Amino acid sequence: MDVHIGHDQQQVKSINLKTDQSQEHQSQYDESENQEIITFDEVLTKIGQGKYQLVIYIVMALIGMTEGAQITIFTLTIPILKHQWDVEDYLNSLQASLVFVGFLIGAMVSGQVADRLGRQMPFLVSSCLTFVVTYLTALSTNIYQMVILRFLMGMLVGFFGPLGVTLLAETTPQQQRGRYMSLVTISVSIGQLVALISGYFILDNLQEGNWRLLIVVTVIPGTISWFIIVFWLDESARFLLCSGEYEKSFKILDRMNQVNGKVNFQELDHRMKQGLTNWSKKFNEKFDDKDKASISGLFKGDLKIITPIIWLYMFCLSFVYFGILILLPSLLDKINNIQSDSSKSKSSSDELGESEDMAKLILTTTIEMISGILASIMIEIKGFGRKNSMINFFLIQGITLFMVYYDDLSRFIFWTTLTKFYQMMNYAFSYQYITEVYSTKVRTTGIGMANSVGRIGGIFMPWICAKLQEYDILLPFLLFSVLSLSMSALLTLLPYDTLGRDIDQIEDDGVKQPTQIQKEKAEKLANSFVSVLSHKSNTPKTKSTTKFQNIVQRIQQQAHSQSHEPKTQEEHQQLLQ
Repeated sequence: MDVHIGHDQQQVKSINLKTDQSQEHQSQYDESENQEIITFDEVLTKIGQGKYQLVIYIVMALIGMTEGAQITIFTLTIPILKHQWDVEDYLNSLQASLVFVGFLIGAMVSGQVADRLGRQMPFLVSSCLTFVVTYLTALSTNIYQMVILRFLMGMLVGFFGPLGVTLLAETTPQQQRGRYMSLVTISVSIGQLVALISGYFILDNLQEGNWRLLIVVTVIPGTISWFIIVFWLDESARFLLCSGEYEKSFKILDRMNQVNGKVNFQELDHRMKQGLTNWSKKFNEKFDDKDKASISGLFKGDLKIITPIIWLYMFCLSFVYFGILILLPSLLDKINNIQSDSSKSKSSSDELGESEDMAKLILTTTIEMISGILASIMIEIKGFGRKNSMINFFLIQGITLFMVYYDDLSRFIFWTTLTKFYQMMNYAFSYQYITEVYSTKVRTTGIGMANSVGRIGGIFMPWICAKLQEYDILLPFLLFSVLSLSMSALLTLLPYDTLGRDIDQIEDDGVKQPTQIQKEKAEKLANSFVSVLSHKSNTPKTKSTTKFQNIVQRIQQQAHSQSHEPKTQEEHQQLLQ
């Protein structure tokens, strides 16, 4: 018995010794691995752009089409309901203002919910409710029901809008982010075009027609997208990782990699998981949990300058964009009346003018689509970037708006169309900048607050424009021009551009880390140096040549290194040079 007990004790000691050695070895392994940080953007780049992102982009595009269509229908139904329901002008202004109040409330709440609870479920619920409310607007029997339902719809669209932009930014690799996200903005223009073409066939003119059928037809794409969301959309892996839910994040990343065809690796290995975990911890050291979804988190560091400028930018952009969008149908009708008054055959000119007005609206929307496509091409060009493009396009927009006011009425549609071309450019670049400048902790809050301030411009716009039109029907365009030119000058104060930056970039002690693009360029440059030297290996080696080879090899090793914790500013200078 004693022998057995002694033998068992020896076995237990042996097992404990082995366990201690294993734990000691594991501890040393983890400690060595803790020196390595692998960023989320690097893993996303290795996964690549594929079917996983494509499905999400299709969903967002279908929702964007529905949103764009309903915005157009809102502007088209203003003169129609005025004629059918005898709606007074102040009720139309109130209706427009309440839609933007809804946008404002929804966008403000969006960030508070999504940056705390996640992106998936809030997006799923809010998008579903949006489509239900949109269908209900088609059943409205008076202007008061319509106003209430459109207020609710505005609130829901304002809520899920920032969520959609955030999801796209957090699932798209850095190199493709700007181009593909700007392409999605085109979906709003496509939706507007679909609504106008549908209206051309469904409505009799800009004052009569079956607007209920038009609403039902144009909400179908959004309904289809919702069913895709239910079966496909995951929570944001980036959000989960930054929230400390590592295993859930790794599972989604592996699914993303599998759907995209496992191009560069089979699945996340222990080293990659450890590196991502280290990055998450480093990220959370910089961004405290108390800053999550907080307004104060939008005013830290350089954001003290950036956030107020972004808010003013979105205010001006919304004020001008929605001002033109809402004024355009009624302005075309007024201009048509002015021109027909000077015509001998008034009845025939009215009929021709009504058909031409719809064609003009279709033309301006088509130009917006072309603008969005060009923006997706230009957005990743270094000479343009985000900041410089916003400055230049606002400047040109200010000039074209002045020409709308100053030039003859016969060229009104030309200058307005040109203005809308540059407006779409501004929208594409601005949303890209906003999604990249804020961290994951406050990204939806940042986008939501920017949208909210922008909607304030939409709230005041109908009343201000109506007052200005009492003096001159084109006087609002002079105000639009002044706002655009002022904003172009203010944008020069932005401290940096976001082109090529990780959207959750970590900086230590004021030392900026090189971006993934910069590291790849540095490694390619070092490899090219080595290639040139290898071709000249037969030539006699001088002392300077040997020294140069050593320097190149050292730079190559630095560029290839997986470490993201540079010790000094000099190391960065060597790498970036």
